[in-house]
Amino acid sequence: MKKLLLLLLTLLPLISVASVDESKTDVYFSNGVDTEDWEAWRSVNKVLRSAIEKEIYNNDITKRDQEIGKFDLLYNNTNGLILDFIEATAQKINTTSAIDPNSRPPLAYWVAIGVAFLAESVAYITSSSDINEHVSQVSDSVTSGHKVLVVAHSQGNFFTSIMLEKMDDWMSQYIYTVRVASPENRIDDSVYRKGDRFSWDDDLVGLIGGGTGQVVNPIRWVSWEDIDENNTEQEEPKGNYVQQSQVNAVLGGKYRAVESFFGIDKEYSVHSLTFYMGGVLTLPIEGEIDKREIVINPFTNQPLSTNVGRGAIIG
Repeated sequence: MKKLLLLLLTLLPLISVASVDESKTDVYFSNGVDTEDWEAWRSVNKVLRSAIEKEIYNNDITKRDQEIGKFDLLYNNTNGLILDFIEATAQKINTTSAIDPNSRPPLAYWVAIGVAFLAESVAYITSSSDINEHVSQVSDSVTSGHKVLVVAHSQGNFFTSIMLEKMDDWMSQYIYTVRVASPENRIDDSVYRKGDRFSWDDDLVGLIGGGTGQVVNPIRWVSWEDIDENNTEQEEPKGNYVQQSQVNAVLGGKYRAVESFFGIDKEYSVHSLTFYMGGVLTLPIEGEIDKREIVINPFTNQPLSTNVGRGAIIG
């Protein structure tokens, strides 16, 4: 009897691995900074769930339930924008093993490290319980026989990376990640390899992340170069956003769209999950509280949007 028990204990890890049936997927969302619980759940249900149901299952809930185990949230509690930012920067320090010699870490990166250094220990105390809960949730999915898709937004990418480090090694082969607006740049390492990273490199968070493993957002921020010294009639275009293919193109024979590699777009709409999932780009209306206007492409007079994140998640 003892020998049989010993044999079972020896084979238990192999039995666990063999029991994983990838016919179902559990979909998780890991939220970014300064996000209340209800806001994170809105992203789960109104953004991820609705996109997957519509584009993969044509709103056939029966078919969806045959392939999707659940939609769930890997929630990291907010301590307010400033403390969340300090926490995220401390996580950046701990998840950066080395700086890519081919990348060019911006000044914002070093300033953020300096600000966060003293708060590092405090930040990890606040986040450790969340990470342990995430490990438990995802481990339960894998051991119950499901593969896992984690969609991580902003700071949620750090939580996802730390979670993966803490999980049993054999589980990582059943976990795929899509990193949206990500400040995390270590997904090229073996434990992070199964995933895609999408960031807009003019976004402050994208700058902190650096360029490694990044899929560049196809919408670019530009300035307008007046190429006609005799131009006295045409006003400079109002919009500063164009498609990647339109960079260096000339509008109306007067103005060239020149990408600024030193510009930092602090507008939150280019960092949001909704934007990467196909939502139109919007900007606040000056002098109007809580009102926004849709950004129009000056070359096409159509609203600007991108599906880079949505395409990876649906794929």
